[in-house]
Amino acid sequence: MRFINGSKLKFSIFFILLTLSSLSAQIIDMDENRALNEFREGVLSCNAGYFNKAYLHFETSLQYKPQKMLTRYWLAYTLYKNGYTIEANEIWQELSSKGFMSDVLSSRFELIRFRDSLSITADKIQYLEAAVIPSEVAGLRFYDKPFSLETDSRGGFYLISRGTDQILFYNANGSVVGKIIGDLIGLSRPYDIRYNYLDNLFYVSDFGRNKIFTIEKNGKISSSFGEKGIADGNFLGPQYITEDKNGYLYVSDSGNRRILKYSKDGEFILSFGSPNLFFEGFLLPTGIIAHKESLYVADQFRKKIYRFDFSGNYVETVISSGLYSPESLSYFDDGFLLLSDRKSVLSVDLRNKTTSLVTDLDGKARTIVDAELDSNGNIIISDFDLNKVFVYTDIRNLYVGLDVEIESINTFDFPNVTINTVIRDKSGNPFLGLEKENFQILQDNVPVTNFKMVHNDSQRSNVAISLIRDNKEQLNTIVEPIEKGLKDFFPSLKTDDFISVITPGEFPAVDYKKLLKNPNIEDFSQLSESLAAKDLEPSHTVFDYSVRMAVSSLINIPAKKSIIYFSTGEFPESYYKDYGLIKVADLLKNNGIVFNCIVLKNNTQVSADLKFLAEYTGGQLYHVYSPAGATRVVDDLRAKCAGRYSLQYKFDADSDFGRNYFPIDLSAFVMKRSGRGYSGFFAPVNN
Repeated sequence: MRFINGSKLKFSIFFILLTLSSLSAQIIDMDENRALNEFREGVLSCNAGYFNKAYLHFETSLQYKPQKMLTRYWLAYTLYKNGYTIEANEIWQELSSKGFMSDVLSSRFELIRFRDSLSITADKIQYLEAAVIPSEVAGLRFYDKPFSLETDSRGGFYLISRGTDQILFYNANGSVVGKIIGDLIGLSRPYDIRYNYLDNLFYVSDFGRNKIFTIEKNGKISSSFGEKGIADGNFLGPQYITEDKNGYLYVSDSGNRRILKYSKDGEFILSFGSPNLFFEGFLLPTGIIAHKESLYVADQFRKKIYRFDFSGNYVETVISSGLYSPESLSYFDDGFLLLSDRKSVLSVDLRNKTTSLVTDLDGKARTIVDAELDSNGNIIISDFDLNKVFVYTDIRNLYVGLDVEIESINTFDFPNVTINTVIRDKSGNPFLGLEKENFQILQDNVPVTNFKMVHNDSQRSNVAISLIRDNKEQLNTIVEPIEKGLKDFFPSLKTDDFISVITPGEFPAVDYKKLLKNPNIEDFSQLSESLAAKDLEPSHTVFDYSVRMAVSSLINIPAKKSIIYFSTGEFPESYYKDYGLIKVADLLKNNGIVFNCIVLKNNTQVSADLKFLAEYTGGQLYHVYSPAGATRVVDDLRAKCAGRYSLQYKFDADSDFGRNYFPIDLSAFVMKRSGRGYSGFFAPVNN
């Protein structure tokens, strides 16, 4: 028997261990490389909007490196974009608890938690001063004796400066960006201002000239109506203006103690306000607002608020006591109005006929003339005698702030890098009107200083729409209203609008899709044919699958996006297969897609699910047999903004031929609100 020398044995064992160690290191390196390659493909897919594909790549990457927290972050984001908000939130909370991006993630899941628990009405929210808009800066006077306000759909507001007879336009940062003087004749003690979005002009009541002027955005007076007097259609001190849903104007005529109604062209229709058997009569009508189907009027002397119908018939007294000196009325929340009551701003509960304090400017108010809710959820307040304009915001903004989501990072035009982001408030509503100076970018923790804003969706007018219809059993007897609904909104489609039709079913398909160029009768015919009901069993209308297919058809299109659902208004529970109401709603909300429903039957009780989807995503129900039908659905979508912004800069780091991952931190600041978002990208391989 031969024995191995002791030293040789030790060497052999050492060699075996070294070989095993080397093999182990190679396996680890292979796992690391596989995980990195899958992660890279996941990031590329996510930035391209292919969230299902991205999810699979991140899952595979985690099989090789299960503890990689960055990969888990991205996996959660794909879940979020697929409508799995709760599941995504659980992962983010776990990562935050381990110290991974805790400052970003704690804010993010707090926003999601807040949004999902919304049940409080606006009148119960506590508002705090966020900013004071200065009347002058460095000796340069902007306004004097601030009066009425009108908010802008893009985050700004218009202000009447009584002391200078001007109208000023402020952006969301509180900076003056435009003036309207009122043509060559000028204005004389302008009182109230209202903007007509359809005609793109202002109605301004001029107290000094006893007229209502229509003024274009360039300051040119296009028309006027009224003159001093007591005859029908004339004024003795016109004050506040409102417009109803049918385009009729109402003006409070303080000197004549009445309300006057006009067509939008200035044709006198009627007046009301004198005492009669049912109504005690006005003494000094002031604030006025058309809200839903009613007209609400404040009387400063009687210290009351009344409700009328649009024909001037008295309906009821909404508030009969507790007021000090009511001025303007404006919209606040569903079922609530804002009232400027000289020393305070009050919320008016129309259902319970009560008022509650919103703010008294911390006790310093002197003569509050107007208070308006802007498109970002702030209350803008003008105090005439304090000569100040205040911005008040929900106290919870100080703790929750802004939701900054980086939706994608585009490197198609490399070395230019484009960050596409959406900014929302605490409730998930878009935050509008931000400028370049509201943003800060860090690439790999290094500040990016050479970026520019290349787009915000307040400048975008094109729309992307996906049409889904109910099944044949529901629709085969009502083909005509489907065609009517399509005819209603088709004329509103324009060049560069995108439209698709989804055939519903367990295996839904895109039956038609087109980027429109000069929409014509042929486009209409093709859409109409695609929408025609086909032989589908009721069980084949798998609503949740159809919605997911529709979202996929819209996700990568740079436009204002909506699903339009043609429905009888009925909605059986069987329409869901794998994804319930909440996941469908979150899928739409998390991707900025509005759900609109065209109701095809008259006098039908509309499903609560359809109502919820529309309300949750910022859409509406359009009844095809109502006077307006579905004519407004595209125009309403075109007027919406989703809070999307695109920022671009030139990349100048070492990408290692596309192998290096570059994290991006994006912060947004406006007044006392702020938020931070995170994402990342890989440069193209061949750069």
